[in-house]
Amino acid sequence: CLGIIGLSSMGAMSSMSFDDDSMGHMNHVDVNWFTITVGVLNVLCSAAAIYGAVIYNSYLVGVNAVFLAFTMFNMGILSVVANGFFIYPHAFLIHYIENGIMSEDNYENERQSCCCVPV
Repeated sequence: CLGIIGLSSMGAMSSMSFDDDSMGHMNHVDVNWFTITVGVLNVLCSAAAIYGAVIYNSYLVGVNAVFLAFTMFNMGILSVVANGFFIYPHAFLIHYIENGIMSEDNYENERQSCCCVPV
């Protein structure tokens, strides 16, 4: 998430043009609104997925999975691999929530599969 925000801000900063006059004022800034919009959507979708995982809502987790799938091919092979690594746990969490494996009632049975949690 933070990496995408960083990439988005780098893209926005690289598209800015500054007119350096004798007074040192900024006369024109050309902002790449598409990049900023994608970054904001990324933050919102990630927040929805985190909240969905906390309340065991597969639809909210799926929002971020769909967003990742749509943005998978925008930066070449690196984006495909990175988004693939992020889509994988989303897909399995959705599967586990839908099948009742991961639920509030069944969490104690699945707790041992979490990292660094004493059994």
